[in-house]
Amino acid sequence: MTTAATTPTRRSMPGVADLLAGYADGTISPRDAVEDCLATIAATEPELGAVVTLLADRARAAADEAGRRWRAGTARPLEGVPYGLKDTIDTAGVPTEYGSALYRGHVPAADAEVHRRLTEAGGVLLAKLATYEFEAGKNDRTRNPFDLTRNSGGSSSGPCASVGAGQLPLAIGSDAGGSIRVPAAWCGAVGLKPTYGRISRRGAVSCSWTLGHLGPITRSTRDAALALNVLAGHDPLDPYSVDAPVDADYAARLDGDITGMRIGVPQEWFEEVCEPAIAAAVTAARDELARAGATLVPVSLPLLRRINPDALKHLIVPAEAASMHEGHLTRIGEFDEAFRGLLLEGQLVAAPDYLRALRMRALIQHELAAVFASVDALATPGSVITAPLLEQETVTLGGQTYPLAAVVARTTSVFNLAGNPSVVVPCGSDDHGLPISLQIATAPWREADCLRIAHAFEARR
Repeated sequence: MTTAATTPTRRSMPGVADLLAGYADGTISPRDAVEDCLATIAATEPELGAVVTLLADRARAAADEAGRRWRAGTARPLEGVPYGLKDTIDTAGVPTEYGSALYRGHVPAADAEVHRRLTEAGGVLLAKLATYEFEAGKNDRTRNPFDLTRNSGGSSSGPCASVGAGQLPLAIGSDAGGSIRVPAAWCGAVGLKPTYGRISRRGAVSCSWTLGHLGPITRSTRDAALALNVLAGHDPLDPYSVDAPVDADYAARLDGDITGMRIGVPQEWFEEVCEPAIAAAVTAARDELARAGATLVPVSLPLLRRINPDALKHLIVPAEAASMHEGHLTRIGEFDEAFRGLLLEGQLVAAPDYLRALRMRALIQHELAAVFASVDALATPGSVITAPLLEQETVTLGGQTYPLAAVVARTTSVFNLAGNPSVVVPCGSDDHGLPISLQIATAPWREADCLRIAHAFEARR
Protein backbone atom coordinates (compact mmCIF):
# COMPACT_ATOMS: atom_id res chain seq x y z
CA MET A 1 0.00 0.00 0.00
CA THR A 2 1.20 3.51 -0.77
CA THR A 3 1.74 5.50 2.41
CA ALA A 4 2.64 9.04 3.38
CA ALA A 5 6.30 7.99 3.49
CA THR A 6 6.46 6.74 -0.09
CA THR A 7 3.78 8.58 -2.05
CA PRO A 8 5.06 10.54 -5.06
CA THR A 9 2.18 13.02 -4.86
CA ARG A 10 3.08 15.26 -1.90
CA ARG A 11 5.64 18.05 -1.93
CA SER A 12 6.53 20.80 0.49
CA MET A 13 5.02 24.15 -0.47
CA PRO A 14 5.29 27.48 1.39
CA GLY A 15 1.96 28.72 2.65
CA VAL A 16 0.32 32.08 2.01
CA ALA A 17 1.94 33.78 5.01
CA ASP A 18 5.38 32.39 4.14
CA LEU A 19 5.09 33.56 0.54
CA LEU A 20 4.03 37.07 1.54
CA ALA A 21 6.96 37.28 3.98
CA GLY A 22 9.33 36.05 1.27
CA TYR A 23 8.02 38.56 -1.25
CA ALA A 24 8.44 41.36 1.29
CA ASP A 25 12.08 40.54 2.06
CA GLY A 26 12.99 39.56 -1.49
CA THR A 27 13.94 35.94 -0.80
CA ILE A 28 11.33 34.70 -3.28
CA SER A 29 9.35 36.34 -6.07
CA PRO A 30 5.75 35.75 -7.20
CA ARG A 31 7.13 34.33 -10.45
CA ASP A 32 9.26 31.88 -8.44
CA ALA A 33 6.17 30.79 -6.51
CA VAL A 34 4.14 30.24 -9.67
CA GLU A 35 6.96 28.23 -11.27
CA ASP A 36 7.26 26.12 -8.11
CA CYS A 37 3.52 25.41 -8.22
CA LEU A 38 3.69 24.53 -11.90
CA ALA A 39 6.61 22.17 -11.27
CA THR A 40 4.69 20.39 -8.52
CA ILE A 41 1.58 20.14 -10.68
CA ALA A 42 3.67 18.67 -13.51
CA ALA A 43 5.15 16.13 -11.10
CA THR A 44 1.83 15.09 -9.55
CA GLU A 45 -0.63 15.26 -12.46
CA PRO A 46 -2.46 13.51 -13.94
CA GLU A 47 -2.04 10.84 -11.24
CA LEU A 48 -3.57 13.04 -8.53
CA GLY A 49 -6.38 14.30 -10.76
CA ALA A 50 -6.89 17.59 -8.95
CA VAL A 51 -6.43 20.06 -11.83
CA VAL A 52 -9.00 20.37 -14.63
CA THR A 53 -7.81 23.65 -16.23
CA LEU A 54 -4.26 24.98 -15.91
CA LEU A 55 -3.67 28.69 -16.57
CA ALA A 56 0.13 28.75 -16.73
CA ASP A 57 0.69 31.67 -19.12
CA ARG A 58 -1.98 33.82 -17.51
CA ALA A 59 -0.52 33.11 -14.05
CA ARG A 60 3.03 33.92 -15.16
CA ALA A 61 1.91 37.29 -16.52
CA ALA A 62 -0.02 38.07 -13.32
CA ALA A 63 2.95 37.00 -11.19
CA ASP A 64 5.28 39.32 -13.11
CA GLU A 65 2.87 42.20 -12.51
CA ALA A 66 2.74 41.25 -8.82
CA GLY A 67 6.54 41.34 -8.68
CA ARG A 68 6.50 44.87 -10.09
CA ARG A 69 4.00 45.92 -7.44
CA TRP A 70 6.16 44.50 -4.64
CA ARG A 71 9.18 46.38 -5.98
CA ALA A 72 7.15 49.59 -6.27
CA GLY A 73 5.75 49.31 -2.75
CA THR A 74 2.14 48.98 -3.96
CA ALA A 75 1.52 45.35 -3.05
CA ARG A 76 -2.04 44.38 -2.13
CA PRO A 77 -3.02 41.93 0.67
CA LEU A 78 -2.51 38.70 -1.35
CA GLU A 79 -0.18 40.12 -3.98
CA GLY A 80 1.37 37.31 -5.99
CA VAL A 81 -0.20 34.41 -4.07
CA PRO A 82 -1.13 31.53 -6.44
CA TYR A 83 -4.56 30.05 -5.87
CA GLY A 84 -7.05 27.64 -7.38
CA LEU A 85 -10.83 27.60 -7.60
CA LYS A 86 -13.22 24.70 -7.45
CA ASP A 87 -14.69 24.34 -10.92
CA THR A 88 -18.13 25.32 -9.68
CA ILE A 89 -16.92 28.93 -9.32
CA ASP A 90 -17.32 31.15 -12.39
CA THR A 91 -14.27 32.68 -14.05
CA ALA A 92 -14.88 35.06 -16.96
CA GLY A 93 -13.14 33.86 -20.11
CA VAL A 94 -11.95 30.64 -18.46
CA PRO A 95 -13.77 27.29 -18.82
CA THR A 96 -16.02 26.47 -15.86
CA GLU A 97 -17.78 23.15 -16.33
CA TYR A 98 -19.27 22.43 -12.86
CA GLY A 99 -17.98 18.85 -13.12
CA SER A 100 -20.72 18.11 -15.66
CA ALA A 101 -20.80 16.86 -19.23
CA LEU A 102 -23.75 19.21 -19.77
CA TYR A 103 -21.39 22.18 -19.44
CA ARG A 104 -18.35 20.86 -21.28
CA GLY A 105 -16.60 23.86 -22.84
CA HIS A 106 -18.76 26.38 -20.96
CA VAL A 107 -17.05 29.76 -20.53
CA PRO A 108 -18.80 32.21 -18.16
CA ALA A 109 -19.15 35.88 -19.06
CA ALA A 110 -18.62 37.15 -15.50
CA ASP A 111 -16.47 36.35 -12.48
CA ALA A 112 -17.82 34.97 -9.24
CA GLU A 113 -17.54 37.46 -6.41
CA VAL A 114 -14.91 35.40 -4.56
CA HIS A 115 -12.72 35.33 -7.66
CA ARG A 116 -13.15 39.08 -8.13
CA ARG A 117 -12.11 39.75 -4.52
CA LEU A 118 -9.07 37.49 -4.70
CA THR A 119 -7.96 39.07 -7.98
CA GLU A 120 -8.41 42.60 -6.64
CA ALA A 121 -6.34 41.59 -3.61
CA GLY A 122 -3.49 40.57 -5.92
CA GLY A 123 -4.06 36.82 -5.99
CA VAL A 124 -2.89 34.86 -9.03
CA LEU A 125 -5.36 32.32 -10.42
CA LEU A 126 -3.37 29.28 -11.52
CA ALA A 127 -5.91 26.46 -11.85
CA LYS A 128 -9.52 25.38 -11.86
CA LEU A 129 -9.90 22.30 -9.69
CA ALA A 130 -11.92 19.10 -9.81
CA THR A 131 -15.36 18.75 -8.27
CA TYR A 132 -18.26 16.36 -8.03
CA GLU A 133 -20.93 17.11 -10.65
CA PHE A 134 -22.74 20.25 -9.44
CA GLU A 135 -21.17 19.60 -5.99
CA ALA A 136 -23.23 16.45 -5.46
CA GLY A 137 -22.49 13.83 -8.10
CA LYS A 138 -19.34 11.76 -8.27
CA ASN A 139 -15.69 12.44 -9.07
CA ASP A 140 -13.73 9.41 -10.24
CA ARG A 141 -10.59 11.33 -11.23
CA THR A 142 -9.19 12.77 -7.97
CA ARG A 143 -7.02 10.68 -5.64
CA ASN A 144 -5.77 11.24 -2.11
CA PRO A 145 -2.27 12.78 -1.99
CA PHE A 146 -1.35 10.55 0.96
CA ASP A 147 -2.28 7.35 -0.88
CA LEU A 148 -3.37 7.18 -4.51
CA THR A 149 -5.51 4.12 -3.78
CA ARG A 150 -7.67 6.19 -1.45
CA ASN A 151 -10.47 8.72 -1.72
CA SER A 152 -9.79 12.45 -1.56
CA GLY A 153 -13.30 13.17 -0.31
CA GLY A 154 -15.59 15.75 -1.80
CA SER A 155 -17.17 17.55 -3.24
CA SER A 156 -14.20 19.96 -2.97
CA SER A 157 -11.96 17.08 -3.98
CA GLY A 158 -9.66 19.00 -6.32
CA PRO A 159 -9.07 21.98 -3.99
CA CYS A 160 -8.27 19.80 -0.97
CA ALA A 161 -6.11 17.29 -2.85
CA SER A 162 -4.24 20.14 -4.54
CA VAL A 163 -3.42 21.93 -1.29
CA GLY A 164 -2.68 18.64 0.47
CA ALA A 165 -0.25 17.68 -2.29
CA GLY A 166 1.55 21.04 -2.19
CA GLN A 167 0.40 22.09 -5.67
CA LEU A 168 -1.11 25.33 -4.37
CA PRO A 169 -1.00 27.28 -1.10
CA LEU A 170 -4.64 28.37 -1.35
CA ALA A 171 -7.81 27.05 -2.94
CA ILE A 172 -11.47 27.95 -2.62
CA GLY A 173 -14.07 25.23 -2.18
CA SER A 174 -17.72 24.92 -1.26
CA ASP A 175 -19.46 23.09 1.56
CA ALA A 176 -23.13 22.07 1.89
CA GLY A 177 -22.61 19.28 4.43
CA GLY A 178 -18.86 18.87 4.84
CA SER A 179 -17.55 19.33 1.31
CA ILE A 180 -14.65 21.53 2.41
CA ARG A 181 -13.95 20.01 5.81
CA VAL A 182 -14.18 16.28 5.06
CA PRO A 183 -11.76 16.31 2.08
CA ALA A 184 -9.51 18.75 3.95
CA ALA A 185 -9.45 16.31 6.87
CA TRP A 186 -8.67 13.36 4.59
CA CYS A 187 -6.02 15.27 2.60
CA GLY A 188 -4.19 16.86 5.55
CA ALA A 189 -5.23 20.47 4.85
CA VAL A 190 -6.88 23.23 6.86
CA GLY A 191 -10.47 23.78 5.71
CA LEU A 192 -12.69 26.63 6.89
CA LYS A 193 -16.47 26.76 6.49
CA PRO A 194 -17.43 30.25 7.69
CA THR A 195 -20.79 31.39 9.01
CA TYR A 196 -23.63 31.06 6.52
CA GLY A 197 -23.74 34.33 4.57
CA ARG A 198 -20.23 35.46 5.56
CA ILE A 199 -18.71 34.89 2.08
CA SER A 200 -20.63 35.72 -1.07
CA ARG A 201 -21.74 32.77 -3.22
CA ARG A 202 -22.65 34.92 -6.22
CA GLY A 203 -21.35 33.29 -9.37
CA ALA A 204 -20.86 29.88 -7.75
CA VAL A 205 -23.09 26.88 -8.48
CA SER A 206 -24.47 25.14 -5.40
CA CYS A 207 -26.47 21.99 -4.70
CA SER A 208 -28.30 23.69 -1.79
CA TRP A 209 -29.23 27.32 -1.27
CA THR A 210 -29.90 26.91 2.47
CA LEU A 211 -26.82 24.83 3.37
CA GLY A 212 -24.16 26.01 0.91
CA HIS A 213 -21.05 27.95 1.92
CA LEU A 214 -17.78 28.95 0.23
CA GLY A 215 -14.49 28.91 2.11
CA PRO A 216 -10.70 28.62 1.89
CA ILE A 217 -8.52 25.51 1.96
CA THR A 218 -4.95 26.25 3.05
CA ARG A 219 -1.77 24.91 4.63
CA SER A 220 -2.34 26.63 7.99
CA THR A 221 -4.84 28.56 10.08
CA ARG A 222 -2.85 31.75 9.47
CA ASP A 223 -3.23 31.26 5.74
CA ALA A 224 -6.98 30.71 6.19
CA ALA A 225 -7.23 33.93 8.20
CA LEU A 226 -5.36 35.89 5.53
CA ALA A 227 -7.76 34.56 2.90
CA LEU A 228 -10.78 35.34 5.07
CA ASN A 229 -9.59 38.94 5.39
CA VAL A 230 -10.20 39.28 1.66
CA LEU A 231 -13.24 37.04 1.20
CA ALA A 232 -15.44 38.04 4.15
CA GLY A 233 -17.99 40.80 3.81
CA HIS A 234 -21.45 41.62 2.55
CA ASP A 235 -22.28 41.39 -1.14
CA PRO A 236 -25.48 43.35 -1.83
CA LEU A 237 -25.96 41.45 -5.10
CA ASP A 238 -26.09 38.07 -3.34
CA PRO A 239 -29.47 37.53 -1.64
CA TYR A 240 -27.89 35.00 0.75
CA SER A 241 -25.07 37.30 1.85
CA VAL A 242 -25.53 38.79 5.33
CA ASP A 243 -24.54 42.35 6.21
CA ALA A 244 -22.81 41.44 9.48
CA PRO A 245 -19.75 43.10 11.06
CA VAL A 246 -16.44 41.77 9.73
CA ASP A 247 -13.27 41.56 11.81
CA ALA A 248 -10.69 44.11 10.68
CA ASP A 249 -7.90 41.50 10.57
CA TYR A 250 -8.54 37.83 11.32
CA ALA A 251 -4.83 37.04 11.06
CA ALA A 252 -3.96 39.61 13.72
CA ARG A 253 -6.33 37.88 16.15
CA LEU A 254 -4.71 34.46 15.81
CA ASP A 255 -2.05 34.87 18.46
CA GLY A 256 -4.41 35.93 21.23
CA ASP A 257 -4.30 33.98 24.48
CA ILE A 258 -6.93 31.25 24.86
CA THR A 259 -6.52 31.08 28.64
CA GLY A 260 -9.93 30.82 30.22
CA MET A 261 -11.77 30.05 27.00
CA ARG A 262 -14.35 27.32 27.53
CA ILE A 263 -14.20 24.52 24.97
CA GLY A 264 -17.11 22.13 24.87
CA VAL A 265 -16.61 18.37 24.62
CA PRO A 266 -19.85 16.89 23.21
CA GLN A 267 -21.07 13.86 25.10
CA GLU A 268 -23.35 12.66 22.31
CA TRP A 269 -23.20 11.98 18.59
CA PHE A 270 -19.78 13.13 17.43
CA GLU A 271 -17.70 10.20 18.73
CA GLU A 272 -20.34 7.55 19.26
CA VAL A 273 -19.45 6.14 15.82
CA CYS A 274 -15.74 6.82 15.27
CA GLU A 275 -12.46 5.10 14.46
CA PRO A 276 -10.56 4.55 17.75
CA ALA A 277 -7.39 6.21 16.41
CA ILE A 278 -9.38 9.33 15.59
CA ALA A 279 -11.06 9.46 19.00
CA ALA A 280 -7.65 9.12 20.67
CA ALA A 281 -6.05 11.82 18.51
CA VAL A 282 -8.91 14.25 19.12
CA THR A 283 -8.78 13.60 22.87
CA ALA A 284 -5.04 14.35 22.80
CA ALA A 285 -5.71 17.53 20.82
CA ARG A 286 -8.26 18.71 23.38
CA ASP A 287 -5.71 18.03 26.12
CA GLU A 288 -3.23 20.25 24.25
CA LEU A 289 -5.81 23.04 24.23
CA ALA A 290 -6.22 22.58 27.98
CA ARG A 291 -2.45 22.85 28.42
CA ALA A 292 -2.62 26.08 26.40
CA GLY A 293 -4.99 27.48 29.04
CA ALA A 294 -8.46 26.55 27.82
CA THR A 295 -11.03 24.89 30.07
CA LEU A 296 -12.61 21.69 28.75
CA VAL A 297 -16.33 21.50 29.53
CA PRO A 298 -18.55 18.45 28.90
CA VAL A 299 -21.66 19.53 26.98
CA SER A 300 -24.82 17.66 26.07
CA LEU A 301 -26.52 17.72 22.67
CA PRO A 302 -29.22 15.07 23.17
CA LEU A 303 -31.32 16.30 20.25
CA LEU A 304 -28.72 15.03 17.77
CA ARG A 305 -29.52 11.46 18.79
CA ARG A 306 -33.22 12.01 18.09
CA ILE A 307 -32.82 14.14 14.98
CA ASN A 308 -29.98 12.78 12.89
CA PRO A 309 -28.50 15.94 11.31
CA ASP A 310 -26.92 14.04 8.47
CA ALA A 311 -30.28 12.47 7.63
CA LEU A 312 -31.79 15.96 7.47
CA LYS A 313 -29.05 16.99 5.08
CA HIS A 314 -29.82 13.97 2.90
CA LEU A 315 -33.43 15.16 2.67
CA ILE A 316 -32.85 18.89 2.21
CA VAL A 317 -30.06 18.69 -0.39
CA PRO A 318 -31.87 16.41 -2.89
CA ALA A 319 -35.06 18.48 -2.64
CA GLU A 320 -33.24 21.75 -3.21
CA ALA A 321 -30.98 20.33 -5.92
CA ALA A 322 -34.00 19.00 -7.82
CA SER A 323 -35.60 22.43 -7.65
CA MET A 324 -32.43 24.28 -8.63
CA HIS A 325 -31.77 21.99 -11.60
CA GLU A 326 -35.37 21.64 -12.75
CA GLY A 327 -34.45 23.11 -16.12
CA HIS A 328 -31.96 20.29 -16.69
CA LEU A 329 -34.37 17.43 -16.05
CA THR A 330 -35.12 16.97 -19.75
CA ARG A 331 -31.44 15.97 -20.11
CA ILE A 332 -31.27 13.86 -16.97
CA GLY A 333 -29.70 10.95 -18.84
CA GLU A 334 -26.56 13.06 -19.40
CA PHE A 335 -25.82 13.43 -15.68
CA ASP A 336 -23.51 11.00 -13.94
CA GLU A 337 -25.25 8.19 -12.11
CA ALA A 338 -24.77 9.68 -8.65
CA PHE A 339 -26.14 13.14 -9.48
CA ARG A 340 -28.98 11.66 -11.54
CA GLY A 341 -29.95 9.57 -8.52
CA LEU A 342 -29.86 12.64 -6.28
CA LEU A 343 -32.21 14.55 -8.60
CA LEU A 344 -34.63 11.64 -8.86
CA GLU A 345 -34.57 11.30 -5.07
CA GLY A 346 -35.29 15.01 -4.75
CA GLN A 347 -38.30 14.72 -7.05
CA LEU A 348 -39.81 12.27 -4.55
CA VAL A 349 -39.44 14.54 -1.50
CA ALA A 350 -42.92 15.73 -0.53
CA ALA A 351 -43.37 19.37 0.47
CA PRO A 352 -44.52 18.46 4.03
CA ASP A 353 -41.37 16.36 4.52
CA TYR A 354 -39.12 19.18 3.30
CA LEU A 355 -40.86 21.70 5.56
CA ARG A 356 -40.65 19.28 8.49
CA ALA A 357 -36.89 18.99 7.89
CA LEU A 358 -36.57 22.77 8.01
CA ARG A 359 -38.46 22.85 11.32
CA MET A 360 -36.16 20.16 12.73
CA ARG A 361 -33.22 22.19 11.51
CA ALA A 362 -34.49 25.12 13.59
CA LEU A 363 -34.53 22.87 16.67
CA ILE A 364 -30.88 21.96 16.07
CA GLN A 365 -30.02 25.65 15.68
CA HIS A 366 -31.76 26.37 18.99
CA GLU A 367 -29.91 23.57 20.83
CA LEU A 368 -26.53 24.70 19.49
CA ALA A 369 -27.28 28.32 20.43
CA ALA A 370 -27.97 27.19 24.00
CA VAL A 371 -24.67 25.30 24.10
CA PHE A 372 -22.70 28.25 22.73
CA ALA A 373 -24.20 30.45 25.43
CA SER A 374 -22.11 28.47 27.93
CA VAL A 375 -18.94 27.65 25.94
CA ASP A 376 -16.76 29.50 23.45
CA ALA A 377 -16.31 26.57 21.07
CA LEU A 378 -16.85 22.88 20.46
CA ALA A 379 -13.95 20.53 19.71
CA THR A 380 -14.87 17.42 17.71
CA PRO A 381 -13.35 15.08 15.13
CA GLY A 382 -13.14 16.57 11.65
CA SER A 383 -14.22 13.18 10.30
CA VAL A 384 -14.99 9.91 12.08
CA ILE A 385 -12.99 7.95 9.50
CA THR A 386 -9.73 8.47 7.65
CA ALA A 387 -9.67 8.36 3.85
CA PRO A 388 -11.33 5.17 2.57
CA LEU A 389 -10.22 3.14 -0.41
CA LEU A 390 -11.45 4.38 -3.79
CA GLU A 391 -14.03 1.64 -4.34
CA GLN A 392 -14.98 1.27 -0.68
CA GLU A 393 -18.73 1.56 -0.05
CA THR A 394 -19.05 0.50 3.60
CA VAL A 395 -17.12 0.99 6.83
CA THR A 396 -17.16 -1.02 10.06
CA LEU A 397 -17.07 0.98 13.29
CA GLY A 398 -17.62 -0.45 16.75
CA GLY A 399 -18.47 -3.82 15.25
CA GLN A 400 -21.27 -2.42 13.08
CA THR A 401 -21.12 -1.93 9.32
CA TYR A 402 -22.42 1.33 7.84
CA PRO A 403 -22.80 2.65 4.30
CA LEU A 404 -19.95 5.09 3.74
CA ALA A 405 -22.45 7.84 2.92
CA ALA A 406 -24.00 7.44 6.38
CA VAL A 407 -20.83 8.41 8.27
CA VAL A 408 -18.78 10.64 5.95
CA ALA A 409 -20.40 13.92 7.08
CA ARG A 410 -21.46 12.81 10.56
CA THR A 411 -19.45 15.51 12.37
CA THR A 412 -19.77 18.30 9.80
CA SER A 413 -23.34 18.53 8.48
CA VAL A 414 -24.73 19.74 11.81
CA PHE A 415 -22.82 23.01 11.36
CA ASN A 416 -24.25 23.47 7.87
CA LEU A 417 -27.74 23.03 9.26
CA ALA A 418 -27.05 25.56 12.01
CA GLY A 419 -24.86 27.87 9.91
CA ASN A 420 -22.04 27.96 12.47
CA PRO A 421 -18.42 28.51 11.43
CA SER A 422 -16.10 25.54 11.79
CA VAL A 423 -12.56 24.72 10.78
CA VAL A 424 -10.63 21.46 10.52
CA VAL A 425 -6.92 21.29 11.29
CA PRO A 426 -4.63 18.22 11.15
CA CYS A 427 -4.04 16.65 14.56
CA GLY A 428 -2.33 13.34 13.84
CA SER A 429 -2.32 10.27 11.62
CA ASP A 430 -3.45 6.66 11.77
CA ASP A 431 -1.38 3.49 11.37
CA HIS A 432 -1.48 3.90 7.56
CA GLY A 433 -0.08 7.44 7.74
CA LEU A 434 -3.46 8.94 6.81
CA PRO A 435 -4.36 12.34 8.29
CA ILE A 436 -6.66 12.83 11.27
CA SER A 437 -8.24 16.22 11.93
CA LEU A 438 -9.66 18.23 14.81
CA GLN A 439 -12.75 20.35 14.14
CA ILE A 440 -13.37 23.60 16.04
CA ALA A 441 -16.81 25.21 15.81
CA THR A 442 -18.08 28.44 17.37
CA ALA A 443 -21.21 30.57 17.49
CA PRO A 444 -22.15 32.41 14.28
CA TRP A 445 -19.87 35.29 13.21
CA ARG A 446 -17.09 34.21 15.58
CA GLU A 447 -14.63 33.03 12.94
CA ALA A 448 -11.87 34.91 14.76
CA ASP A 449 -12.32 32.73 17.86
CA CYS A 450 -12.69 29.61 15.73
CA LEU A 451 -9.37 30.24 14.00
CA ARG A 452 -7.63 31.44 17.18
CA ILE A 453 -8.42 28.22 19.04
CA ALA A 454 -7.40 26.07 16.07
CA HIS A 455 -4.21 28.10 15.74
CA ALA A 456 -3.42 27.62 19.44
CA PHE A 457 -3.49 23.87 18.87
CA GLU A 458 -1.57 24.13 15.60
CA ALA A 459 1.17 26.16 17.30
CA ARG A 460 1.72 23.41 19.89
CA ARG A 461 2.12 20.53 17.42
